[in-house]
Amino acid sequence: MPFVGAAITAISGFVAGFAATQLGTFLTTNIFGRLLTSVALSALKAALVGKPKSRQAGIRTQQTQTGGITPASFVLGKYATEGQFVCPPMSHGYAGKTPNAYLTYVIELGDIPGQELAGVILDGERVELGEDAHADYGRPILGRFTNHAWIKYYNGSQTAADPMLLAKYGDFPDRPWTAAKIGTGLCYAILTFRFNREIFSNFPKVRFEVVGIPLYDPRKDSSVGGAGNHRWADRSTWEPSENVAVQVYNILCGIDLGGGNIWGGAAEVEDLPLSNWWAAMNEADYAVPLNAGGTEPQWRASYEIFVDDEPASVIEDMLRGCAGRMVENGGVWKIRLGGPGLPLYYFTDADVIISEPEENIPFDASREAFNAVQAVYPEPQSLWEPKDAPALLNATYQQEDGGQRRVADLTLTATPYPLQVQRVLRAYLQDDRRFRQHVLNLPSDASMLEPLDVAAWSSQANGYITKSWEINSQVDPLTSGTTQFRLREVDPTDYDWSPEFELPSDFANIITTPLPEQPVAGFAVSGVAVLDADGNERLPALKIEWDGDGQDDVRGIRWEVRLAATEELVIRGSTDDVASGEQLVQESILPKTHYQARGRWIVDRPTSWTDWYSATTTDTRLTVKDFVDELRAQIEAAFARHDQ
Repeated sequence: MPFVGAAITAISGFVAGFAATQLGTFLTTNIFGRLLTSVALSALKAALVGKPKSRQAGIRTQQTQTGGITPASFVLGKYATEGQFVCPPMSHGYAGKTPNAYLTYVIELGDIPGQELAGVILDGERVELGEDAHADYGRPILGRFTNHAWIKYYNGSQTAADPMLLAKYGDFPDRPWTAAKIGTGLCYAILTFRFNREIFSNFPKVRFEVVGIPLYDPRKDSSVGGAGNHRWADRSTWEPSENVAVQVYNILCGIDLGGGNIWGGAAEVEDLPLSNWWAAMNEADYAVPLNAGGTEPQWRASYEIFVDDEPASVIEDMLRGCAGRMVENGGVWKIRLGGPGLPLYYFTDADVIISEPEENIPFDASREAFNAVQAVYPEPQSLWEPKDAPALLNATYQQEDGGQRRVADLTLTATPYPLQVQRVLRAYLQDDRRFRQHVLNLPSDASMLEPLDVAAWSSQANGYITKSWEINSQVDPLTSGTTQFRLREVDPTDYDWSPEFELPSDFANIITTPLPEQPVAGFAVSGVAVLDADGNERLPALKIEWDGDGQDDVRGIRWEVRLAATEELVIRGSTDDVASGEQLVQESILPKTHYQARGRWIVDRPTSWTDWYSATTTDTRLTVKDFVDELRAQIEAAFARHDQ
């Protein structure tokens, strides 16, 4: 399928169900419906309610995909992808006398313009890119791939087809690359590989690290009270962001896929109160000190999204990695990241409406408390493969639970940040031990409280001193004029973090050690004489020997012979009879002459020439037997006369 056509098919086939007009369906039904069952739970229980069952924790494209039915995709934050082949691999050109010596990949990395290439992983190795671009093939890939691999990247702003593809494949018999194949609005990479079996034993496998699409951050928009040049109507002013609140804000407002297609919602400004969302964005950017020095943002998210993903599930994946919650109340969406906020309402026992039913739930026997938590997340240091975070066990909690270990198992698909994973796991585990709940009615001045707000209760009867309670739900009875609340105890200190809490984490060694060059084992050379059937020495020769046992993958051995005195090459050759362990060289070999020889395996991995080994040929010269019969008879007759 043509480049542009494939992308259009992917978008049109998978976006229709997520148009902007379906905001109520995709958000209210899918998120708010789940919130009704989860807001009364601990943060950990809420995370487990929406736990993804089918998505893996590593990158979502484990192999480079191909085909016209692959859904369109884009990256938020910074994530890895193996992309989608625009067309099958193609080849062209000569390297010396080798035809089709250059292999070409064209791989689409995203269907929204603005993604940028941050890194390349080639054949399991994170590689460095050079700055001196090749005129046709782009930036060189360095290290062991130097002079054998290049990459060129387009971020979707291109207005013309790639000139190298036009020049090399414009008359390609199967899929001619025409000037119409621009890939407008699409992010794609072109990789070129030069044939070399010692470097590429198979088709190269490539993975890309991508900085995601630009996003709108209202804090950077001076027209809405922020500071900066961001404007909702001008996408060119936006910037990529790993801030999870910024990402969710953009999903709620709707992400433009082009062609009138929207992935996400279509929330209006009044649906997302800036006071709440700015606070969450600032909370996400809070600089957390690290044990090794420096800081990192408190709450981030990164993900590769396919447009057939349910937006609600994507939001849940993002919030799961920061103990985030989101609620809708009267069409207004509010968010909270991490722990509970400051109390918005203070009350005492005297404020509780005793004429209305009241319920005290010290412990919910129907739910199991956890005393340990573990998670799998995508680890950039392990080339974005799934990794187990250090498990967190609280021995005191386990003792309280009768010695039984109860482990909560999370999958944090959108959280490729190992220390953030540790922070959220610790908070989850501590918050899950907050069991107490109350159902009570408060005066009308408490009616402004909404789910996820915090109230502080001082109760002599219960022994509470400005104890914090999260509002899980509220009901406004029309008859009494008072509001009924369901409260769950919370403690902001559950989310406190210190660098000393960091647990050590082992990472797999991702440094690829090049295979050592293999020399020919047991190589030797000696001067010998070629014998006839009677055992007589007839010609000088060199005998080249090697250890041919167990060389199962070696296809042959090549050798060279030179004069020792002048180092002038005399003869070179090869043989595929590796197992024999020897080769007799006669051509161009003179008697009583000092030669040097060396050898090298023929095999699809790095090899090296042996040192030059010396040998002197025997003083075997022509005899009468080396001449034709008539001449030999004359010589023998002459010798006979001389003897007489």
